[in-house]
Order: sequence, then C-alpha cells, then structure tokens
Amino acid sequence: MSDSPVPIPVPGSRVVSRVIDGRALLLDAGQDRIERLNDVGSFIWGLIRERRHGADALAAAVVAEFEVAEAEARADVQAFLDELEARGMVRYA
Repeated sequence: MSDSPVPIPVPGSRVVSRVIDGRALLLDAGQDRIERLNDVGSFIWGLIRERRHGADALAAAVVAEFEVAEAEARADVQAFLDELEARGMVRYA
C-alpha cells in the first residue's frame, strides 16, 4: 500500500467559472477562451472546485449521480481531467 497522497485536481490559476442554467462556463483568462461543459462535465467541475476529490472519488460520484458503469466512469473522468489539464484549466495539488 502506498502512503503517497492522492493527487487532487483543482482549477487552474487563470480559470474563472460560472454556472448558468445548470451548465458550467469556464473562462481561461490567459487564452480568452470560453468552454461550456455538458451536464456531466458541469457536475465534475463542481466537485473539482471543492478541491478535495481525487479522480477515483470523482468517478464514484459520477457513477452515483448518472447511473453509469464504474469502468466507463473512471475512463471518462480521467479523459476529461487529462483534457482540462492539457488546456491549463486544471492542475494537481
């Protein structure tokens, strides 16, 4: 068993977000780019903003909220986090 802490995704330093009509809008101030997330992405973003959930916890929350298979949720959450990280919209604490 590893004693290393779980990496926690947190919003990037240049990202400002708002929820409008249940959908998260992410503004990357450094790129002047806005991303509008779908329902699942908005749900995950809300948890990311809490700054206390690792990828496994995010996937478990998606399973509970959206009735999706655990393996699918894990893969989709990781792909979403990877995409956000590549765009500088999340970093790991």
